[in-house]
Amino acid sequence: MAVRPVRRLHDTGRSGWWILIGIIPIVGWILLIVWYCTDTEAGDNQYGPDPKHGTSGGYQPPAAPYGSGQYGD
Repeated sequence: MAVRPVRRLHDTGRSGWWILIGIIPIVGWILLIVWYCTDTEAGDNQYGPDPKHGTSGGYQPPAAPYGSGQYGD
């Protein structure tokens, strides 16, 4: 279940191994919370494209639910 925190560390340009700093009581937890709250790096980094600024195709709205279209058109 540590996928999302590791992904968040990757968004900020840090390795997923930094999650192990959470083993250190209080100081490690505070540091991880600060990193989780920081903004993502602008542009792509070594872990992949920027999820916030959409360099990999941009935002695509979800598909319309089944049965929401007009019949006969």
